[in-house]
Parts: sequence; C-alpha cells; structure tokens
Amino acid sequence: MKKIFIGIDVSKSKLDVTLLCDSSILEQITILNRESSIKDYFDYLFENYPSSLFYIGYEATSNYMITLQKILKDLNVKHKLLNPYLLHYYFKSKGFKNKDDKVDSYVIALYLSEQKESFFTKDEYHYRYIFKPYIAALEQLKKQRVALKNMLHSQKDVIDKDLREQISDIEKKILEVQKEIEKRAKDKLQKEIPEFKKIKDELKGVGDTTLLYVLPYIADNYQVKSAKQFVSFFGLNPVHFQSGSSVYKSPRISKRGNKNVRKLLFLSSLSAVRTNEVIKQKYNRLLQNGKSKKQALIACASHLLRAIYYKYIHFHQGLNLETA
Repeated sequence: MKKIFIGIDVSKSKLDVTLLCDSSILEQITILNRESSIKDYFDYLFENYPSSLFYIGYEATSNYMITLQKILKDLNVKHKLLNPYLLHYYFKSKGFKNKDDKVDSYVIALYLSEQKESFFTKDEYHYRYIFKPYIAALEQLKKQRVALKNMLHSQKDVIDKDLREQISDIEKKILEVQKEIEKRAKDKLQKEIPEFKKIKDELKGVGDTTLLYVLPYIADNYQVKSAKQFVSFFGLNPVHFQSGSSVYKSPRISKRGNKNVRKLLFLSSLSAVRTNEVIKQKYNRLLQNGKSKKQALIACASHLLRAIYYKYIHFHQGLNLETA
C-alpha cells in the first residue's frame, strides 16, 4: 500500500480536502468545519484505507483549525500544522496561477508528498493557540479603554457631567474585566507551562504579560528554532541596506512579527536596566561604546528574549541558570 497525503484547507465554516497518492488525486471533497462532520469523514476514510497510510497537513488559520487538530491528535494519525508564509512561496514556486480553496488543499497535499517521514507527528500541541484568545481579549480591552479616554479628552468642553461619569464607569468596568482575564491567563500559563514561575522569579525586569506573549511561542518551537531565530521572528534582528558604494542606510531592526511583543520586551528592558544587574551592565557598556539610549534598550530587549529562551530550555530539561 502506498502513502496517502491529505491536504486540508481550513476556513471558518468548511474544510476543503484533497487525497493525493503517487501525484494523482484520489478524492477532493468539502466538509463542514464541525466536530461531527470531521469525525464522520475520518470514519469513512478508515473504512476504506488503513490509518497508517495517512499523512495529513493543514495551514495555521486563526483558531479555526483547533477542532481538526484535536481530532487528529485523538485519532493518533500522522499530521503537521503548516506555516502559511512558507506555503505561499511554495505555491508560487510551483507556478500555480488560479487560487481557490480546492487548489490550496491540493498544494498542501503536494507539499506533504515531498517531506520526509520525520516531518510528521502524532502529538502536535500548540500552546500559542491556547493563549491566543486571552491575548486577543486583552488587546481589544486595551483598545476600548484608550478609545474611551481619548473621547473623554476630546469632548471635555461639551460633554455633560452625567455622561462623563457613565463613560468613566464603563472604563473602570473594562479595567476590572481586563485584570480578571490577566489573572486567568496567568493561572493557565502556570498550569500549562510550569517553567513560567521560575523564569519570572529569576529574570528580573520581565513580568507576567511579557511571558504570556512570548513563552507559548518558545514552548512550541524551542526544538526547531534557535535563540537567534526567535529574535528574528519577533523583528528585533538588525537589518542592513546597501546598494553599490553610494547607497547605504543605517542599520535598524526589521520590525517583522508581533509588534506587541516588541513593545513589551522594550518596556521590560526599561525595567531591567534598573533591577537586573546583567542588563544594567550591558546597557551602560553600550552607551559607553557610542550607542544611543534607544539602541541600547533595543539590544537589551533582544537580550531578555534570548534569556527567556535559554532559561525555558534549562528549566524544561530540569537544569538551572543563575544569570540572565
């Protein structure tokens, strides 16, 4: 029996599925993105093919693939969550011009057919998708509070007292909800990633919120990404631009990746230069070498990210670190 590669394009309400064997399409079908529909479809597949033949892949698509991911894990079949950015360039490299959901599922199956056995897993677990709803809720609440504050300030000369008090009450309620979600997220983080508390206790200057944003990504990818790659992933890596001998721009950070993570790490560096002796020494050394305060703080933010990475690995492996 030959391997069967199953590419699944995930959307909010449906899954487009392509079965590929020896570069030939065995089947293309669309099913509902519901637990019952997904289970029924795999029951049908298992009746016609041995489950050991299946190699399944699907794109990271917000939280829409969570149900599929849980089912595949429970079924104990080989599967892989794929990077949409990587698939985008794979799609272009194959010369596809027309793009729709069925084509996407075919391209995913084709990509899987070119991978080695070690590429797949039966137990893929992604912490970042567990904590994504907490982070999204916190970000939305912060935006609402800022919007209300700005509105009160801009309308201070025309807004009446009662309306001002009502809006202030709403703002206070939002803050209460925000603090409650932060507490729940912290408790969840402690439960899912026990290294969280040890890192927080040892790494001065880094708080709960920063670890909530950073640790799930590290826990998911520490086996395949280096500290340098995480720095690049969050856009803190320096980039240079030069063309010939006449065009040269000053180095700057790439600013790719999550801007909220960069902001939190930068704020953490502001705290760390006062409370963390290792970071303080690095900051002063960079200033003495001619760096601006902002450049020195960005370098310290990058240092903190690497420190979180290395401390997670050591605590995860049962070791200990004594310095940042």
